[in-house]
Amino acid sequence: LNIAAADVIVCVGNGIKGAESLGRYRRLAELLGGKLACTRPVFDRGLLPFKLVIGQSGVVVKPRLYLCFGVSGAVNHVTGVSAELFVAVNSDPDAQIFNFCDYGVVGDMDVICDYMIAELLKRKGAAQE
Repeated sequence: LNIAAADVIVCVGNGIKGAESLGRYRRLAELLGGKLACTRPVFDRGLLPFKLVIGQSGVVVKPRLYLCFGVSGAVNHVTGVSAELFVAVNSDPDAQIFNFCDYGVVGDMDVICDYMIAELLKRKGAAQE
């Protein structure tokens, strides 16, 4: 669970519907060879442990790829992230997180995550053939 040393981080924010949704984000992190992390509100809701919190009140990270879903972009979170490539997914086109990321995707976080998983599995299957 040491996220500080991870090259790839998939972070979930308060936009996550609940614990039942965590599996897809864990799977995406696994397929990318990375770790799952969260924002402080996700910890406050009891969905993930404190050692996975990124930001001023948690861990400062410097991954190669930082992929976040449903993260609003609060300053106390983004000050804890320094990534080579920062990608954000949020359903709100005016979310603050889009001011900090390299690439932003506006859409339903679960749908986008499922699409990414399907594409990675498709490519992995093609590579094995």
